[in-house]
Amino acid sequence: MTSVTVGELVLVRFPPMHASGLQEDAQDSFDALVKKGEIGEYSVSTWGREARGGETLEQLVSDVCAKADLRGRKVGLVTGTALSGVGLVARASGDPGHHDVVLGAELKLDLVEWLANTFLGNRMKNPWDK
Repeated sequence: MTSVTVGELVLVRFPPMHASGLQEDAQDSFDALVKKGEIGEYSVSTWGREARGGETLEQLVSDVCAKADLRGRKVGLVTGTALSGVGLVARASGDPGHHDVVLGAELKLDLVEWLANTFLGNRMKNPWDK
């Protein structure tokens, strides 16, 4: 991913980005909902926002990384358009800028693998990692 369209949702994933880490994150999300007495849903935690006019992808990622206050040498990216292309959605949740990539009521490993491959294939340096 080298550029971004104005209005496009760009999501940033901090480590871990590999399939087993995403699967663990999704299971933790499911378990947390069930523990609160809610219906379980698998999701993966990300941070992001829509692209603004006149900014580069690097500027968007820098802004998201600064607000997320998480660390890792590299971050992985995915767009809302890419997610919808495989039937996934991102839902704003929790802190401003936080989004859950919703995997659904059933954990489908093929979607976890797709998401991991997408993050790993669209990595860039975290400008805020020291």
